[in-house]
Amino acid sequence: MVSGVGLFKEDKLVDTIPNSKLFFFKLLADKYGEGFYKVRLDGQEAAIHSISSQHNLELSKKKPAEITIHIKIKGAIRAYTGKKITLKEVKMIEKTLEKQVNEECLKLINHFKKLEVDPIGLGNFARTKTRDFDLKKWEDDYKNLSVKIRTDVTIIEAGVIE
Repeated sequence: MVSGVGLFKEDKLVDTIPNSKLFFFKLLADKYGEGFYKVRLDGQEAAIHSISSQHNLELSKKKPAEITIHIKIKGAIRAYTGKKITLKEVKMIEKTLEKQVNEECLKLINHFKKLEVDPIGLGNFARTKTRDFDLKKWEDDYKNLSVKIRTDVTIIEAGVIE
């Protein structure tokens, strides 16, 4: 069983991402399939089975550097603790999950910046989009990098499986 992911800086373990945050790390770092996440909403819980997710990076500004990460999640609600799930609840669950993903992903990125590690590869992305990229300058720019998260959650199916 995976208990977390190690973060290394120059061959030294500087921190670990706990299992509870791996969902958000995976959304930032890779395409995701077959994920699972519980959303709490007004005292109810919805279990979302993530069919797929993808992310795209965009260099919004060059000076000062700003990167926008667009995350798209398609999922299905497989369990809901309320009586009946309506279209209104589905939309509220989508918005709640979008908000949670935005907040948790930004927390992770800020944590990475504080540790001066870049496991997502934002520096590599910036290098591909910037002429005369200077790695030494990037190390300073990374600390002040502005990152925005834009999440779009689509529930493609809402039904409880027995």
